[in-house]
Amino acid sequence: MRSLGDHERPARPATEAASRPTSRYTLNRVQIGCARVFSTADQYADPHYAAREMTVPALDRQSGVPVRVYGVVPKMSLTPGGVWRGACAVGEDTTDILSRLLGLSETEIDGLYA
Repeated sequence: MRSLGDHERPARPATEAASRPTSRYTLNRVQIGCARVFSTADQYADPHYAAREMTVPALDRQSGVPVRVYGVVPKMSLTPGGVWRGACAVGEDTTDILSRLLGLSETEIDGLYA
């Protein structure tokens, strides 16, 4: 474990003695950014996370079971991104990439798999 730097020592006793909400309030009041660290369970249960689509439903393509996965961060206004599928199997997109993006013919692709 690393040792505390000189700039960290004065804050340690104050933050350890205070409750978490008090520490967050105090730090934010003096314009030191801080926020609660959410566990995975907290994230799934939090209404703000749901409203911001921080976790989104997706179908696990291997098991067929619906699951929640992390959404796209940050949310850009012109290019917001999105989750359109669950994780694919290893190599599932290889043929599509070789043909559409790299322009290989079916014969060339078959030769790579041989």
